[in-house]
Amino acid sequence: MRLRAIASEVWRNILTGTARVPLLALLLALTAGLTAGADVASIHILQSQARSYIDAGGATRMLVAEGSVDRERCEALDGYGRVQAAGALRQAEDLPLDALAGAGFPVYEVTPGFARLLEVTTGADGVWVAQSLADSLGVTAGSTLVTDGREVRVAGLFPYPDDGRDARLGYAIVMPTDGEGAFDECWMRSWPQSGQDDGLLRSALTYDAGVGTEMSLTQLNRRGGSTFAGTAMFEDRLTRWAPVVSLVAGLLMGFAAVRARRLEYASALHAGQSRGAMASTAVLEAVVWSLFGAVLAGATIYLTAGILAPEDIAWAVAAMMPALAAAIGGTLVGVLAGTVTVREANLFRLFKER
Repeated sequence: MRLRAIASEVWRNILTGTARVPLLALLLALTAGLTAGADVASIHILQSQARSYIDAGGATRMLVAEGSVDRERCEALDGYGRVQAAGALRQAEDLPLDALAGAGFPVYEVTPGFARLLEVTTGADGVWVAQSLADSLGVTAGSTLVTDGREVRVAGLFPYPDDGRDARLGYAIVMPTDGEGAFDECWMRSWPQSGQDDGLLRSALTYDAGVGTEMSLTQLNRRGGSTFAGTAMFEDRLTRWAPVVSLVAGLLMGFAAVRARRLEYASALHAGQSRGAMASTAVLEAVVWSLFGAVLAGATIYLTAGILAPEDIAWAVAAMMPALAAAIGGTLVGVLAGTVTVREANLFRLFKER
């Protein structure tokens, strides 16, 4: 049989329902979709845990060296590829508020890089206040604080929950400054974490910081552990076997699809069709329903991920591809294996057993 004749037969089998494309595609979409979807969900959980760890300050390291931190060196740390944000901090005089009968709040001067560390989005002049303190004072972004008869504008608010992180900024006034002089601390958020992070932080010390300079390296929030073992958790996740499961499932489905039509194939051989043409027809039909099933499963997973996790889900496509591709590959191998088992000599037995 020529290729055109084979393609024509495949087309007729699809149109007449002989190839059972809808049923087989749905079955493959169900099996491959479950395994691929489970892997996508597992990866999403790991990503959420990593995001929570970063947001809580687990990935933020702090160099504490009173009067020995160079602001420019500290700010320059965010030029390294895995450093997301870096900024210097020092304590200033307390700020008394007239509304609280002169009761003061601690003030911390920070460099502009701290805006990214604290997720402050405004570029307006003024101070930054933690959301919890702003709620206590009844102020919002754009409000003013009155101190000693003068007004200080609240330029921005930032989230700073009481989740185990260093609590100082939770009830303090944060004042961005371009002033000169050394700072007391350098904060750096780096992801993924690396054993070289502390070495980077030490490079923020001033030139005149000597061997005897008191210095410590710590973590903004130690509740989640010193490191997040995301790579190990990813490599050890149970759903990493999803492609293998999909491969086996596709192989069994392809084999079963041929065995269900073995009387038809044995009859074709008896009528003079070559085994190669018979196998080619079966494989081309399997290509159609396996591709259709994989696309259906992929679209369902992507849409579901978009609804349940509306954040960036572009990664989900790459995560599901191994399982879906394995399902297609397994199907084609199963179909080929099934055609090998078809024997013309079994035609009359199969006919009587039909």
